[in-house]
This record gives sequence, C-alpha cells and structure tokens, in this order.
Amino acid sequence: KFLLSVRVERARYLLAKTTATLGEIAMEAGFYDQSHFTRHFRRLTGLTPRMYRTQFQTNRSADR
Repeated sequence: KFLLSVRVERARYLLAKTTATLGEIAMEAGFYDQSHFTRHFRRLTGLTPRMYRTQFQTNRSADR
C-alpha cells in the first residue's frame, strides 16, 4: 500500500508539471500499464488522471 501511494504521488507530480501522455506517466511512475495506473489513481484520489490534470491546469490558470 505504501509503494502504491508513492507511485500515485509521483504520477500526480508528473500530471501537474509535464505534458507527458498518461501512458508515459504510468510507466514512469512504475505501473504495469495505463489502465492499472488509472484504476489505482482513481481509487486513491477520487479522480481519473485526466480529470486531475484538467483540474490542476484550470486552477493553475486561475492563479496567474
């Protein structure tokens, strides 16, 4: 469970700071594939990776 939370945290950082695809982020964060990544990301954050990225980018634009 700890390792999974570390992987999701890494993915959250990559979603917020890069324009890498979800598949690339999944691999970089240590997930088997994009669907494995999406399933665990959603379970731990309540959002899909795409929703998280969109929400972060919207909030970041509002901060400017």
